[in-house]
Amino acid sequence: MTILVWYWPFNTPMSLEGDVCWDLYHIPRCKLVDQHFLFPSADVVVFHNRELVRGQQKLPLDLPRPQGQTWARMSMDYITEKLWRNAYQGGAVPVVLGPPISDYKDVAPPNSFIHVDEFASVRDLRKFLQELAKDKKSYAEYFSWKKQWKVKMFSDWREKLCKICTKYNSLPQHKVYSDLQSWDKNNNTTSIGKL
Repeated sequence: MTILVWYWPFNTPMSLEGDVCWDLYHIPRCKLVDQHFLFPSADVVVFHNRELVRGQQKLPLDLPRPQGQTWARMSMDYITEKLWRNAYQGGAVPVVLGPPISDYKDVAPPNSFIHVDEFASVRDLRKFLQELAKDKKSYAEYFSWKKQWKVKMFSDWREKLCKICTKYNSLPQHKVYSDLQSWDKNNNTTSIGKL
C-alpha cells in the first residue's frame, strides 16, 4: 500500500529514505511517499487539516483521481503534551481545562482526569479536590487505567502516517464529505476521516 503525504504537517518534511514504515515501526507492505508525481499510484493521499483550513494547502481537484483512491484528512484537535508527560507519566491526576470534555474523552483513558467544566465554580472544584485528597480509594480509581493502558508519546508524524496502513481496511467505505468545514463542525474528532 502506498500512502502519499500531499504536504507535510506544519511544513516540516521528514526523511522517507529506505522502507520507513518497516524500518522504524515494523509495519509491512506500507510505503510512505511525498512526491506529487506518485499521485496516480497512491492508495491513500493524506492532507493535514490545519493547512487546508488556513488556505496553505489545496486539494488536488484538478487531477484525475484514480478509482478506489482514498483521501484522508489528518488533524491534530491539540491537547497539551503536559497531560501525557507531566501528569500520566509523572503519576498525577490531571486537572484540565481548555478543550471540551469530549475532546479529552476521545484521547485520554477513561476516568483518568478531572475537567474544570464539570464544576459550577472554582469553589466547587476546590472542595472536590480537597475531599478527593482524603479519600484514597476514590483517588486510586483515577489510576485504574494503568491496568489496561500505558502512555505512548508520538514524536514523529511518520508513525501516524504509517499506521494508516494498519487501519485502512476499517476506514468507512464510499463516504464522501463535500464540505470539509461543515463536517468538521459536526464531528469533534482527531482521527483520520475520509474526504
